[in-house]
Amino acid sequence: MYCTIMLYAAFFHSSFILGWIFQIWAVLDVANTNKNAQTEFVDSLYEEGDRRGLKIDYPAAYASCDGRRPREVEAAFRGLAARVEKEKGRRAQLVMVFLARKGDDAYGLVKLIGDNEIG
Repeated sequence: MYCTIMLYAAFFHSSFILGWIFQIWAVLDVANTNKNAQTEFVDSLYEEGDRRGLKIDYPAAYASCDGRRPREVEAAFRGLAARVEKEKGRRAQLVMVFLARKGDDAYGLVKLIGDNEIG
């Protein structure tokens, strides 16, 4: 969560002072987001980072699940993080999650796992 907040906040400035590279990250969709919307968002993030001096690689992996089923969300989140670590040899810098809304059950579960176990 911290990386996401810092990433968006940093885009309000003209450029990045520190050369940080966003290499290993993943996307989990629990909101049944349209694939084109996901692609447009990631492309925009990539392009904006490039304009501002932040190197952002494309996500190492994507996954999706039904956000209304907590066990499925938990398994998908943990599984995606484990898959990235296995394939890339180190932990993801960020797992970006597409949520339907902030206050739903999926949000609380993702926040709990991300803050306490993965992140």
